[in-house]
Amino acid sequence: MKYTNIIFDFDGTLVDTRPGIIKAFYAVMTDMGIEPADEKTIGELIGVPLSQFLEVLLKTNDAKIIKKGSELFKKHYDREYSSDNILYPGIPELLENIKENSGSSFVVSNKIDAFLNKILEQHDIRKYFQSTKGTDGTGRGSQKSDYVRDLVEENNLDRAITVIVGDRRDDVVAGKDNLIHTVGITYGYGSREELEEVGAEIVVRDVEGLKSVLME
Repeated sequence: MKYTNIIFDFDGTLVDTRPGIIKAFYAVMTDMGIEPADEKTIGELIGVPLSQFLEVLLKTNDAKIIKKGSELFKKHYDREYSSDNILYPGIPELLENIKENSGSSFVVSNKIDAFLNKILEQHDIRKYFQSTKGTDGTGRGSQKSDYVRDLVEENNLDRAITVIVGDRRDDVVAGKDNLIHTVGITYGYGSREELEEVGAEIVVRDVEGLKSVLME
């Protein structure tokens, strides 16, 4: 294996969570008497922290309004839409391959921790990860660099053989901030241009390409 420790982003990297997230935010905006944003606008925000997501969709930085929106989102997503997602084809096989080759897999995400683990269990892939780090949904800015740092230190990972895999710029930035390798993927929500702009070492377009890079 080229890398022994693989840190995965979640939304847009392991699972396409767009269907459920869009429906949950439609429900939030309807409940709050706001005309729902279009799917493209919502889709482009997937992966950012919930509070930041709501600031854009609700067009406010009022803490009380954002808190209300956050509570509504958690209610709708948990009860109705969290299972409305698609595991990317080839991901289970990739994770099994990493395990068979004595690699270690991890997840770091801006997704709320409870939802993150619920969806991993839904697809029976939680068993492949040594640890996962999500968020409580209250932070306004991405803390992914901090999460990656904590994960690397807590697990005593050798940075020279550790890589982060993700579809958005903050995944690459988190990797670079922590002096680990970076692989960007374009089958998720980000573009090649976005990933290359922040210095991804390698960019691949599908899970098969990702497997080739990781198992090289």
